[in-house]
Amino acid sequence: MEILRKLTQEQEKAVEEYIQKYPLEFYWDYREKLNDKEKIDKLLDSKESLIDLETELFEYNVDYIFELEMEYCNDLKEEFEFLQDWNNVDIINYFDITVDMRINELLKNTEVVLRVELSSNYEGISYTDDPEESEYLKEVLPLLEPYIDKKELERELINILSHCNVFTFVFKTTLDKVVGIREKIKKAKAIKIDNDVIFGLFDHTCGSGSIMEMNLKDNIVIPVKEGCWGKTEYDRVNVYLDDGSDYGFQSVFCTNSYYIPEGKIEIIGRG
Repeated sequence: MEILRKLTQEQEKAVEEYIQKYPLEFYWDYREKLNDKEKIDKLLDSKESLIDLETELFEYNVDYIFELEMEYCNDLKEEFEFLQDWNNVDIINYFDITVDMRINELLKNTEVVLRVELSSNYEGISYTDDPEESEYLKEVLPLLEPYIDKKELERELINILSHCNVFTFVFKTTLDKVVGIREKIKKAKAIKIDNDVIFGLFDHTCGSGSIMEMNLKDNIVIPVKEGCWGKTEYDRVNVYLDDGSDYGFQSVFCTNSYYIPEGKIEIIGRG
């Protein structure tokens, strides 16, 4: 239905400035977080998943959002006398008022534990392998040598118990900081990871690994563009959501996020 009411330019400007100063926003309590692991994992893939999440949250909360819109229009009527006899729906349509779902606030409340693995065309190193002959170590170890202690590496190698161990970083962060991280890594020249994360050899295929007690001498920079190590599609950095994984670090080591250090993964350049 066409809105027949008209306002002067001054009236329109006054209302628009109010809306800009006091936008209609959805409120998230600090205890609310995203719990759906499948949705979280999709958000690690690409920012595009944010659109689907916002749409779903809007539809789920549509009744509450309608109440917010009505309250907001009532506030406008109190603020501007010339709107007092307007229908609330007409006000919404006239000024194109929409609720800001503030998805980022929900993501800030959502803690995630990530497992970042350095993969290779070779599955990893096995407890049966001679480290001197390991093709995986030959490819990946040169990236790490400036940052690790040789004795700690030897101890890590002695304690592996399975067949597909790869160098792995484990840390926790908030979801807002890693949305689309997999897509970003594919386009990056390098990544940088904090040196105070958990690091060592881990095998998520078998649910095993070594003691994961290697210390990094500094924040580590890892080149990730194609051909930095190896020449196949398997020579890459893989980011996994460790939470809820049957063979994840937390499950294998019988721990939880409380004991996982906070960390950060930073994107450097574009490949």
